[in-house]
Amino acid sequence: MGMLVNADVERRCLELAGLLPAPVAPPADEEDSEKWFQADVVRFAERCGWTVYHTYDSRKSKPGFLDLIMVRERIVFAELKTEAGRLTAAQESWIELLRLAGGEVYEWRPSMWPAIEQTLR
Repeated sequence: MGMLVNADVERRCLELAGLLPAPVAPPADEEDSEKWFQADVVRFAERCGWTVYHTYDSRKSKPGFLDLIMVRERIVFAELKTEAGRLTAAQESWIELLRLAGGEVYEWRPSMWPAIEQTLR
């Protein structure tokens, strides 16, 4: 008879074996690239047990709030950019305010994937 494995146990085993998936190569278009990158970060975070929040339509929200809020045993805020992407003044302001309040805040780019994995494991 087959044995059922708890999803958290399976995730931890994959993590220890280094088998959690690496990000998929993004498309050439910069806007789509950021969307793919974000999807990779969200997928990885959720596999590592994080609850992830993203505002999908921020047009009626205060400008510049960061892309992701991830909660597990701590709260992580992340702004995601392509390699060439630049922070807006509003994003810089939010980052500064969150850090002054003691927040764990990151600006992540695809080339930083090993650091992203380390932070979220």
